[in-house]
Amino acid sequence: MASISELFSSFESTEDLEEAEDALNRIAAMERPADLELGECYDDLAEVAADAGDLELAVRAQRRALEHGCREPDLARQMLGWYLLEAGEREEGEAVFAAARAERPDD
Repeated sequence: MASISELFSSFESTEDLEEAEDALNRIAAMERPADLELGECYDDLAEVAADAGDLELAVRAQRRALEHGCREPDLARQMLGWYLLEAGEREEGEAVFAAARAERPDD
C-alpha cells in the first residue's frame, strides 16, 4: 500500500487527470495529517480538469473540494455551479447558484 507522501507526490507530478483523482481519492480514504489541505488539492484538480475540458472530472473534484473543506467555500460553490452549467447540467447548476444567492443575497 502506498504511503500518503507517495500518493501526494503522484498527485503533484502526474499529467494524467484520472491518475491524480485516484491518488487524492486514495489519500481521502486514509488517516492523514490535519495540515494536509485535501479540499484545496481537489479544488486545484477541478480547475485543471475544467481547463482541459474534462467537465465531469471538474464537477466530481469540486464536490470533493467542498466535502473536504477548502479555503474559499463560497467561490468553490460558484465554481461548481459553473462547471455544472458547462457540463450541460443546467438545472443543478442553477440550483447551486440559487442556493448561493439565498445564503448571500448581498454578494
